[in-house]
Amino acid sequence: MGGTQRSRHSFYEDSIGYVMEGNVYSTQYTMKKLSYDQDNNKWIGQDGNGVVYVLFFKNFTGSTVDIYKHKCKKNGLEEAISFEKPVDHATEDHGWNIYSKDPDDAEDILAIKGNFSHANNLLVLHDTLVILNGRSFSKLSYHAGERRWVGEADSSYLQLFFGNVDHQDSLAIAVSTFTDLEKAYRVKYQSVPFDRFNRISKILSEH
Repeated sequence: MGGTQRSRHSFYEDSIGYVMEGNVYSTQYTMKKLSYDQDNNKWIGQDGNGVVYVLFFKNFTGSTVDIYKHKCKKNGLEEAISFEKPVDHATEDHGWNIYSKDPDDAEDILAIKGNFSHANNLLVLHDTLVILNGRSFSKLSYHAGERRWVGEADSSYLQLFFGNVDHQDSLAIAVSTFTDLEKAYRVKYQSVPFDRFNRISKILSEH
């Protein structure tokens, strides 16, 4: 049929990004979360054009998950709310599909730890927690290849880009905060101006 089609879902706290790539058909959009029913693993979202989707999940293994996705073409949100979980052998909407965690998206461990200072700012670095001037941000993700760490505190998002991670006593780092998680993930390392990176030095006291 013209080659391989690749489908990818990227999961965030408030949205799911979707990309389909291939010679036959390609598309890309982001679905903002409207609701999630944990008992039935039912997620409802809406894309930028107002199209509503309902997704069901099952068979979580840590590296794979089965996803059933339905596009609500007739009655939008009302259709999504009333749409029930399909049976295991369902074939409508392309049926259930097994998605594997992309090795390229595998999260890394932030090996840098300790207290760092720049001017009057204090930054405490750990893998799962970063404290900026007394405010704690819990880790959402860290990808060494993208040099980006993202954390959350009360619907505010901290983004760190590392200019280097090969020295434990000093770092070149760019620090930003966002109220929109999607915007934090859209920013790429290559697009951060050089003058946004500050050299921070490790201090002796430990958190």
